[in-house]
Amino acid sequence: MSDLINREEAIKAIMDIPDGNWTSEKYADAIKELPTAERTGKWIFNLKGSLSNMRIVGLCNKCGEHGFPQMKYCPSCGARMKGEVK
Repeated sequence: MSDLINREEAIKAIMDIPDGNWTSEKYADAIKELPTAERTGKWIFNLKGSLSNMRIVGLCNKCGEHGFPQMKYCPSCGARMKGEVK
């Protein structure tokens, strides 16, 4: 899974590299020093199906896509699930 970084902070880090010192290693070093954010979400539980074939599905509160409550990560956006929305 990819790391999440702030776009504005990445641009600022690159722009802060002194003139004449622009190499791909300097770009990579500047970006590697940026803090990352972990994307976490929660399942919103729903019942799906008919009365004779009822199943519980989860709806990701980050992207709105369906998954199963036992999944640790949303299959759509990759958010790590940390419980349920009550």
